Amino acid sequence: MKKLIPLFLLSIILLSCKAEKADLGLHLKKGREYTQKMNSKSTVVQDINGQKMKMDMAIEGTMTYLVKDIKADVYEMEVRYVTLAM
Repeated sequence: MKKLIPLFLLSIILLSCKAEKADLGLHLKKGREYTQKMNSKSTVVQDINGQKMKMDMAIEGTMTYLVKDIKADVYEMEVRYVTLAM
């Protein structure tokens, strides 16, 4: 019984350490369009001549990417803004 507990713990550790490979690359297709939506907020604080100035900015936009050509790991794309607001 004393030998089974360490063997059981060792098997659990080995099974939990098993790593699986994952391909994190983009697999875009030639001729297809892909859409990206962007939403960004920022705050800029400046001190000009002793006066503090605070600006809150928000930028929103939508862009489409048309895959024109694929060469090895490089995508040639045509990009256009659908919407852009600030």
